[in-house]
Amino acid sequence: MQKYCSSKTGSCVADAIAAHEPLRTQDAMYLHLVYNRKRIQMIKKGDLL
Repeated sequence: MQKYCSSKTGSCVADAIAAHEPLRTQDAMYLHLVYNRKRIQMIKKGDLL
């Protein structure tokens, strides 16, 4: 069963790796990257410090 993970941390990725679940790992890493890309863009615009 897949648990809910916050995109704010890398714990989802680590949990999926530890569980030997490659598809869950891929999904978690993708969401982690999307979240961080958005935050970086917001920081560059000055919307988030």
